[in-house]
Amino acid sequence: MKEYINIDDVAKRAAKEAIKEFQKQELKRQRKQIYHNVDTLLKNYNSFKEHYNNAISNIEDIEIEAAALEIEDFMQGSDKAEIFISSIKKSKLRTGIMIQHIEVALEILKNGCKRKGKFELDKYYILEGVYLKEMTFVQLSENFNCSEMTIRRWKNEMINQLGVLLFGVDAMC
Repeated sequence: MKEYINIDDVAKRAAKEAIKEFQKQELKRQRKQIYHNVDTLLKNYNSFKEHYNNAISNIEDIEIEAAALEIEDFMQGSDKAEIFISSIKKSKLRTGIMIQHIEVALEILKNGCKRKGKFELDKYYILEGVYLKEMTFVQLSENFNCSEMTIRRWKNEMINQLGVLLFGVDAMC
C-alpha cells in the first residue's frame, strides 16, 4: 500500500520549524548584544565619569584667563563655535544621564544581592572589582579564594542581571 505525502503539510511544518529556529537564534543574538552593551558600558564607566567631571562646556570652566579671551574671540559671530559648544554640552548631559542610570542600576543590584545573602553580595563585589576598581581576575580570585573561572562566571551572571536593570524588558526578550 502506497502512502501519499502531502507536500503542503510538509512545507508548512518545515516553515514552522524554520521560524522557530530563527526566533531562537534572534533571541540568542539579542541576549549577546545586551551582554556586550552592559560590558562596554561598565568597561567605560570610569572614563565616562572622568569625561563628565572634566568636560569644559562653559566659559566659567576655563581656568586660564588668556584661553578664555581666545575662546571669546572665537565665539563672537561664529556659528561653528556655537555648534561645537552645543555638542560638548549635549555630550556631557548624555554622559551624566548614563552615569546616573548606571549608578542607580548598580545600587539596585547591590541591594538585591544584599537581601539574598553574602554569597550573592560577593558576586556583586566581583562585578565592582572587575569594572569599577579595575582589578584583575587573578587578584579577585585570591581575594575571594576561588578560581578565576568562578570569578568570570559570577561576573557574567551579574552582567546579565544588570542588563535587565539597565535595559528593562528588552534585556529579557
